[in-house]
Amino acid sequence: MSVEPIGTQGSQESRKRVLDAARAQVRRYGAGKTTVQDIARALGTSHTALYRHFPSKQAILEALAGEAMDEDAAAAAAELGRAGPAVARIRAAILAVHRAKRGRLARDPEMHGLAVLIMTERPDLVAGWMAAVQEALARAIRDGVARGEFAPTDAEVAAQALLVGCAAFLHPGLVAQTSDQPTEQWAEAVLGMMLGGLAAPRARKGRPS
Repeated sequence: MSVEPIGTQGSQESRKRVLDAARAQVRRYGAGKTTVQDIARALGTSHTALYRHFPSKQAILEALAGEAMDEDAAAAAAELGRAGPAVARIRAAILAVHRAKRGRLARDPEMHGLAVLIMTERPDLVAGWMAAVQEALARAIRDGVARGEFAPTDAEVAAQALLVGCAAFLHPGLVAQTSDQPTEQWAEAVLGMMLGGLAAPRARKGRPS
């Protein structure tokens, strides 16, 4: 199997094959021990062919971690894009990302570990993912304000506060540290408090004091 250079017909498919092969090698050897030569050998090509798609092993690993982050963002977006109360959509989005990370840790620990590594080494890449999720949350909060669910508030600040408050359930490193704990219950409790704080006064009526 050969890898076509970028810029020729089929190059996107070739890039995908590189990432698929790299993912298999990371799962087998771990990110630290995987080499570009290992990936090339699995593809039946030379390591120089891979450099037409990625400038380094680090770039390949970052692309793999980026795919995982994109999957998590898509899970959040799917919940936030549903019809219904903003409170329910925001809660579902945060929990969906948490479940995705716990699921990856359980079924694909090497890829989970890679995500932790890249988040540590390249916080700028993570910042882009966080910004996208924050903006999606802010849109939901603005919708909640418009619907009368939430009191008027700065949606961007509220969204950022939600992410900070839920960091223990969203950061893969922290998820790994509490893998034997009932973290979904904790997340539900934290979200209840935070979303309750955003609620419009009339929505708070009837809540226990």
